[in-house]
Amino acid sequence: MRKQISYSLILICLFFALGCTNITAIQTASVTIAPSTEEPSTKTAMPHLAETETATGTPDSQPTETAIAAVAPTSDRESAHLVTENHPDGTSFGPLAQFVKTWTLENTGETVWTARYQVVVFAAPQGETLGAAESISLGKSVSPGESVEISIPLVAPRTGGSYTVVWQLVNERGEVIAVDGGNFWVTIRVSTGEDEAAGTTANGVSVSLTAIDIGVSQTRAEFCFTFPPGDWMPQEISLTAGTNTYNSQGGTLGSYPFSCFYAIFPVGASELASFPSFQIAAQKITTLGIVDDQEAKCEAIKPQLQVQYPGLDFTCLPFEAGQYAGGLVLPSGFTQAEMEAIISDAIQGTLYGPWLLTVTQ
Repeated sequence: MRKQISYSLILICLFFALGCTNITAIQTASVTIAPSTEEPSTKTAMPHLAETETATGTPDSQPTETAIAAVAPTSDRESAHLVTENHPDGTSFGPLAQFVKTWTLENTGETVWTARYQVVVFAAPQGETLGAAESISLGKSVSPGESVEISIPLVAPRTGGSYTVVWQLVNERGEVIAVDGGNFWVTIRVSTGEDEAAGTTANGVSVSLTAIDIGVSQTRAEFCFTFPPGDWMPQEISLTAGTNTYNSQGGTLGSYPFSCFYAIFPVGASELASFPSFQIAAQKITTLGIVDDQEAKCEAIKPQLQVQYPGLDFTCLPFEAGQYAGGLVLPSGFTQAEMEAIISDAIQGTLYGPWLLTVTQ
């Protein structure tokens, strides 16, 4: 939902909002830094995770081009939490590389998941399911409070680019079990020679890392974009080291219109010392301020969104309403906040990355 505004500057503080979204392009850059001379901070031990059991599916040997949608009511007595996963979003693979994606899901609901509960492919925005089977069974019972590992063998496509596949967990009645209020997914990058040559520029936008400061308890990064005309802001800025991802707080640098920004991540030298490199990612950039003729733009993008998200429906509203859409009917597995963000991004012409800055220590 978007509040009615008169000036775009009041939205500057919003560009570090959290989330995950479909990805259409990837850009990378690399920078090397010297080791930090500061005293390391004390590393906090991670909590012990319960033992898990594994359910494994077997995909086709080659990627397919069909997206399978699972549209069903959502169970109100069952829920799940994503404990951990391997291959974080944006992990790079070569063409036709084989890999196994694993999620650890905790049963946070009131009922036992039986061996007949399934993980099903819900959507593949790029029309590529990475060779995944349409569905796999858990194969084991999982009581409330217990966790299970779900491992799915996948195959990277032949063509370079970014690919996302979304899954849902469903019970024996076909009802969707929300994972942290929504679905779970994998997003990979397929690297080719042509893809690497593109550098940090795509869709007329490039980014460069201008400064990095790794302290005892936090890391500060500064970076600049070359935006197209208009008031743009990067959003969903994160730092990934190994399987750990840290979200950020930050702001703008320089004078308006802004093109340079800083981000502060809650991770310091001792945590990063064991990694030869880490990545800083900006997931998307979006325009700020009033959208001209927003109702007409909303009507123009509505059919495309309804194809991409089966079950979605909404009414486009004029600017005076103070929001983009009303009467929102949610597709299975999505929260209202998630769909409002997707509709807002589409109307505002948001450009998706992620733009990845690799820091080599």
